[in-house]
Amino acid sequence: MHKNSIIILLLKFKKTVFIHLFLLIFVQFAQGQDSDIQKDSIIMSDTLSTISIDSLGANEDGKQDSLKVTGISENAVEEPIPYSAKDSIRFSVKEQRVYLYGEAVVNYGDIELKAAYIEMDLKNNEVLAYGIPDSTGKEIGKPVFKEGKDEFEAKELRYNFSSGRGLINGVITEQAGGFLHGTTTKKQANDQIHIKDGKYTTCNLDHPHFYIRLTKAKVIPDDKIITGPANLVIEDIPTPIWIPFGFFPNTEKHSSGIIIPEYGEELNRGFYLKNGGYYWAVNDYVNLTLLGDIYSKLSWGATMRSAYKVRYRFNGRLEARYNQNVIDEEVQSKDWVIRWEHKQDP
Repeated sequence: MHKNSIIILLLKFKKTVFIHLFLLIFVQFAQGQDSDIQKDSIIMSDTLSTISIDSLGANEDGKQDSLKVTGISENAVEEPIPYSAKDSIRFSVKEQRVYLYGEAVVNYGDIELKAAYIEMDLKNNEVLAYGIPDSTGKEIGKPVFKEGKDEFEAKELRYNFSSGRGLINGVITEQAGGFLHGTTTKKQANDQIHIKDGKYTTCNLDHPHFYIRLTKAKVIPDDKIITGPANLVIEDIPTPIWIPFGFFPNTEKHSSGIIIPEYGEELNRGFYLKNGGYYWAVNDYVNLTLLGDIYSKLSWGATMRSAYKVRYRFNGRLEARYNQNVIDEEVQSKDWVIRWEHKQDP
């Protein structure tokens, strides 16, 4: 073989070896970089970012992304899960998680979840949400969960989109004309709510002045609230008033139920519980309300109200009230009032 041909072959062989060696080093470097990326996650800061990823890992353009999982999991969701955040969105490809910071929002069907921080587990179709403290230490951005017409606020929430179950800490929700607080709450797939160590009150404050302490309770939507042993508490002081169980209607329909009393103080008659009693839905035409008042200086009162109505014919209202006022040992008074209003439809 010619000397020049041998030299050319040697050069080509060295070039091929060099290319293979370069590719090997590049692959090793890329794997190392990918390992670092998976460890540190992918950081993406964009105040207008809104991404939708379904259970197969496809984005809105229909292209497969790096989050695709081979096969379809039994826990795969049936709809895309759009999400967004004001401050930043952080991805972890290895753990299949998405971290949302600042006014985070996640939607799934008729479910909407808002919070200062939301963590999405794409593998198990779960979300974890909670608020964060501001510069003064006050917690802001508490999770607000909305499903259909039901909405509640919580301190911390974990929810699974596939099973429809959730575990909630520090929940406050409006039920049956009052507010229901729960230390530990479980939301079932049938939308029933089980509460441990709860409170029921008509006070709209986060820490109510008065409430009925519930050892446990079960909320059946559009039906009723059933409780175990319950105790009336005023200004965080338990009273000797206990009931072995409780039943509260939880429906917008015409139904009977207990009326929770108001709590307060008057200069002359002292502390009071008033306008507490029972509402009886007799039928579609007549109702009856029985109320009672009691004061720490021994004053008391009772009220009976009834309203009636026959559509296109007449309607009216009847009220009878009696009060016995005790200002001191020497000053006492008794008041009573009867009112009747009747209107004939034209």
